[in-house]
Amino acid sequence: MNRKEFQEWLDQFPEDTKIEVVVVEEGRAWGGDTNKVVEFDAVEFDHFEFTDFTENKFIGPDHPLKNTKTLVLGEPR
Repeated sequence: MNRKEFQEWLDQFPEDTKIEVVVVEEGRAWGGDTNKVVEFDAVEFDHFEFTDFTENKFIGPDHPLKNTKTLVLGEPR
């Protein structure tokens, strides 16, 4: 899905819809990490990664990442 398609998908929801995301919180017990739902705040949200391979000279011409841009929302597993 590209950004335009994502925006079109978001348009199905009312403009005053609150958006929440799941983040990983360090575990407080021996059981490990836990997931936590927080309200999305574009200014404070630091759980994203933008990768732009359009000018990367180390990506070969036949590589699937050649000339791609990816925005990952959330935290790595």
